[in-house]
Amino acid sequence: MKSRKCFEEYNKIEWRDEASNFNRHSGIPKELPAFFAENFLILFSFARFFQRWIKPIAAEFLATFMLVFWACMLQPTSQTISSDPSWPLIPALAAGINLTIIITMFWDICIIQFNPCMTIAFCLSGSIPWRLCVPNIISQCFGAYLAALAASVLRGSSVGMIPISENSDLHAIFWAEFLFSFMMALVALMAVMDPNYSHSLTPLVVGLTVTQGVFGGWFIGAGCMNPAR
Repeated sequence: MKSRKCFEEYNKIEWRDEASNFNRHSGIPKELPAFFAENFLILFSFARFFQRWIKPIAAEFLATFMLVFWACMLQPTSQTISSDPSWPLIPALAAGINLTIIITMFWDICIIQFNPCMTIAFCLSGSIPWRLCVPNIISQCFGAYLAALAASVLRGSSVGMIPISENSDLHAIFWAEFLFSFMMALVALMAVMDPNYSHSLTPLVVGLTVTQGVFGGWFIGAGCMNPAR
């Protein structure tokens, strides 16, 4: 009977996230019913800590690991690039597909960033709290490091470097990265800042924005848009 009572009371809890949207995953009940306050206070205290700290930081680690691992496993050699002029199509589409998969995976869990640039942008916009800024960036860099390490072991060679020739224009690369990162952040922020906006194609739109960035920056050595990489 106690378990049935527990189940009934659990379903009465109003789970709300910071934007007041119903979300059982990322929402935290601000007020517990008397039944839970008496019987499960310690459990919900841990759940609150888990929701506020462990889950978003762990999600950043996993998402960045996935993104960088796929990118490193696909990283071409200079010989591949020079012998196949259509090669940019592969990493550009792969980057967009990877982002679409990851964003969709974590959509109902947290505002996933897997990118220090996006973490700072979301903090500045108020979409995520500043307390997560440094922990998320550290988690992203650690996930990227382990992903590159795993990919290098599997491939048997160093991976992850962006191919830049000796004749590359560093000023052009800098401004290309700035503009592509700006457009990526703009698209993502426009999708998450309005609590009333929700569209099933949002992950795909963000992914295609990154695809365009890889296309646009490939022939000048830009298109990374992620310092963690």
